[in-house]
Amino acid sequence: MSRKMAPRLNGSRYVGLRRYLLTICTFHRTHALRKDPVVESVLMQLRQRAIDHRFAIHAYCFMPNDVHLLLEGLSDSSDLRRFIHDWKRRTTDEYRSTTGGDLWQRGHVDHVLRPEEDADFVKRYVLGTPVRAGLVAHVKEYRYAGSD
Repeated sequence: MSRKMAPRLNGSRYVGLRRYLLTICTFHRTHALRKDPVVESVLMQLRQRAIDHRFAIHAYCFMPNDVHLLLEGLSDSSDLRRFIHDWKRRTTDEYRSTTGGDLWQRGHVDHVLRPEEDADFVKRYVLGTPVRAGLVAHVKEYRYAGSD
């Protein structure tokens, strides 16, 4: 039985001055994001691609088999799909060169925040992921979560 992908919004909903909550899973949900060098490299690429594509990273949390992001487009031309595609391609190429494997599953889960949605609440939600997962008792104890 094949799983159907969630329907995507009109492409224009992913361009411009919008805020997004994303979850992106590792390939076959492997625990590829549990080692410092991998997470540091993927985070560095995320920061660079955010600059290149004009996005702010309000919060991130790298769990062993997925990443949660709160992003915001900073210009009318900020294109979420291009940004994520570029970031995933570059990080997969780098990961593949050292491990021989793929890093990310195809696609991602996204939520376009409405203007009335509280971005600070969403940020706390993202940063609190490792506490809810039982990995740490307090957010500050988790080294792979933060905000820029």
